[in-house]
Formats: sequence, structure tokens, C-alpha cells
Amino acid sequence: MAVAISSDRATGMIPTAAAAHLRGTTRARAASAGRATPLARLRGTTRARAASAGRAAPLATCIRAARPGRPLLTDMRAGRAGRRNLATGMLRRGDRRPREGADAIDEAAARSIGSFTGQGLANTLWAYCVLGVDAPAFFAAAAEALPSHIDALSKDFAASSQLYQVFLYLQIESPHQRLLPVLAEHRQIWLDAFWNDSIRPSQSQLGVSHALNVLGWDHEDELRTEDGLSLDMAQPSTKTAVEFDGPTHYLQGPDGPSVDGRTAFKRRLLGRLGWTCAAVPYFEWDPLLASGATEPYLRGVLARLKSE
Repeated sequence: MAVAISSDRATGMIPTAAAAHLRGTTRARAASAGRATPLARLRGTTRARAASAGRAAPLATCIRAARPGRPLLTDMRAGRAGRRNLATGMLRRGDRRPREGADAIDEAAARSIGSFTGQGLANTLWAYCVLGVDAPAFFAAAAEALPSHIDALSKDFAASSQLYQVFLYLQIESPHQRLLPVLAEHRQIWLDAFWNDSIRPSQSQLGVSHALNVLGWDHEDELRTEDGLSLDMAQPSTKTAVEFDGPTHYLQGPDGPSVDGRTAFKRRLLGRLGWTCAAVPYFEWDPLLASGATEPYLRGVLARLKSE
């Protein structure tokens, strides 16, 4: 399945968000160059120190390593960059406890709004919308800060695409936000970037499309809705769609794959816009190819569409 926005800059990468495990009374020193080390759990009363240089580490890794039962910010030693991107790391991780520390993150991010780049601002706004977490202080501060970044953002397609999704979300979920008219003033910039994102269907997706045609489910491939959202296989007349979800749309956990925040966000928007979607996960589809059981499986998918 193709999702309209997919950028490494939207995945919560932060510089130097790293630390080493401490063993007994001896401190392990964080690497000062080269690869960044995942944030370790704190041992005893000593604290892990962040690495001062090196490549960015995924914030999701840092959050996974935080000590269970502690507020997320307690173990975070990533400075402003970490606060700016904590929400993004939570959504990439598929976090089911977005309220933990949300108020503290909101206030800290709002206080440091002056240090945000345009891309960092777009990334954090997008992350909050994906999580569905209220951040009144940050959104109010962003309404004041965003105009000064318009020129830079107009050249950054990934960030502009994120801001279109923020605009669409606020229109649907929170039309009273002060940020909405600020985004609306430059809506065409955001929409152009979002609309121009390239979409390349996978061979597996094309196989699903062909099989649906054989079953008599006429549809359009790679349909764009009026709001710019992309659908893998869709019937505009019935506002129903089938989405093929490849590995990039899932997070791997102890209980198996789970849909990541980015994909869930898109489905939520589509639902609010009146679309009914059924997913075909790659881990269900691929084994069926060898057994030749794709037809009954897809009949079940279409039955779900009709019943929802």
C-alpha cells in the first residue's frame, strides 16, 4: 500500500539521543563519535550520559529502553531535539499510552518553540495529530511561529506534505484551533506537496488488484480522493476501498505485527471523510499465493466491506 507521505524526516530521528548501560559503580562511557547508542535504562542511582556526537538514533529505540513505570521524560536525556521529536517516536513505536507525559511534553515544546526549524515544527505538529493527543500550548505557540518559516517550508516537500495532513486533521477534528486559519492561508503550498508525492504500487498490490477484478469487484487503482488522500483500490461510487499493507506499514512487537501510527492516522481520516476501508496485510496475503487460497480470502475481505 502507498501512503501519501513517507519520509525519514517524519520518523522521529533525533541527534545524540543515546546513552550506555551502567554496570555496578563503573560508568560506561557513551561513544563520542561514530554510531549513536540507544538510550539505556538507568541503573541504581547513577544516570546514563548522552553521547555528544555521532549519527542520529531512532527515538522509538530510546523510548523502548526507558525504565517501565517511569514518566517518559524522566529518562529522556535528549535535550530540545528529544522533546521536539518525542511524540513522533511514540507514534512510530505504536505507543498505546500517549497521555503519559503528554502535558509536560506540550509545555516544554511550547517554551522552546523559538528553537524549532520549520521542518521540526511540521514534524511535531504532524506527530501530535497522528497520536490524537491535545497539545494546546504547543499548537497556540505554533500558530505564532509558523509564518516565519513559510519560505523555508515552501521548499521542503516532506514538511509541507505533513502540514497538509495537519490542516486536514484540524478541519475534521478541531476546527476551533487558532492554527487552522494560519495553515489555511497557505493551503495550496501544503496541498501541492502532498498531491505530488510519488506513488508506486508494489507487485503484491497489483496482484491483489488483479484478483479483485477477477472476482468482479470493479475499482480504480491509486485513486486520489477530493482531499488528496491516496487509496490503493477504490470504488468511488460506494466509497469503499481495499488497501494492501506491506511490511513498512507495521511495527514488529512481541504480540506480532501492529499497524504503525502513520497508517492508522490515514485510515482515521478516511473514515471521518466517509470512506470504508478493508486492509489486506502482507503477512496474510503472501502465504496464500503458494496455497492458491486467494479467492476465498478476498471474498471475505469484500464481505467485510459490505458489512461495515
